[in-house]
Amino acid sequence: MNFIVFLLFFFVSINFVQSDSASTPTPFPLDPEAGLQTPGIIKRWGYPVEIHEALTEDGYILTMHRIPYGLHDGLTHNARRPVVFLQHGLEASSSNWISNLPTLSMGYLLADAGFDVWMGNVRGNLYSLNHTKYSVSSHEFWKFTWDEMQQYDLTAMINTALKATNHKSLYYVGHSQGTLIMFSKLAEDPTFASKIRKFFALAPVGTVAHIQGLLEVIAKDFYDGFEIMYKLFGEDQFLPDDAFMKAMLKLFCEESAQEEQTCANLLFIISGPSTGQMNATRVPVFLSDEPGGTSTMNIIHWSQYNFYFFLCSVL
Repeated sequence: MNFIVFLLFFFVSINFVQSDSASTPTPFPLDPEAGLQTPGIIKRWGYPVEIHEALTEDGYILTMHRIPYGLHDGLTHNARRPVVFLQHGLEASSSNWISNLPTLSMGYLLADAGFDVWMGNVRGNLYSLNHTKYSVSSHEFWKFTWDEMQQYDLTAMINTALKATNHKSLYYVGHSQGTLIMFSKLAEDPTFASKIRKFFALAPVGTVAHIQGLLEVIAKDFYDGFEIMYKLFGEDQFLPDDAFMKAMLKLFCEESAQEEQTCANLLFIISGPSTGQMNATRVPVFLSDEPGGTSTMNIIHWSQYNFYFFLCSVL
């Protein structure tokens, strides 16, 4: 019943905003970066970009994006630089680090500060959909959670970056799930710490007791309805209908300034309420490859984590 009420409220809200904005449209120019993927955005700002692949022990082929040098670091292009590895969070991708303006994006800022910047993409996001044995349309491909990411993906990507740069260690910056998998990796394999010069954890995941947004709703209201969740969100890939997501982007993010805010509100349904710090004019760029993609099993694993803390709070 809670789920039905939620859907009714969601679609009524969408229809209200759509009809209201249609009567008073406020045109605005679409950002030229909207629709571009990570390499295209980086190239547009004049920064060099490379594409590298890492093969995991269990057969996943992961794509990494690299900015080997900055535009304003004062060094020659072939100078030896310290390596920094940036790892995105849940349902995200490497674009998170470069989709804002160069003066506000960590990828560009670190490159201009003299770092060799590598950006990872874990299995199941739009840049890492290949496997040596399984097709992306097979059930076997999507049988993973963040546990496999920490066990296999981090090892493959970081080893590849170190080998390519001839370094023995690097700086690691993780966001959200990117911190969780590194915390888990270091706890499970302490020797891996020798490859990490320093670990910077942004929005570190030590607990999800206070998480908000879609995961909170799934954990508290729909956790016992696994079959419904699989039917609703996709048995294999979470929110797999790319055509649906593109239609939502066009409907709510490319028409008017008023619909820009509606587009942002759709993001907050998934990620939780706004902090008031997001540049709404860049939303069409942010959504060019967001949500980045993951497995439904991974979402359920996160929900189990959240459900545990929810039970502890009510018992």
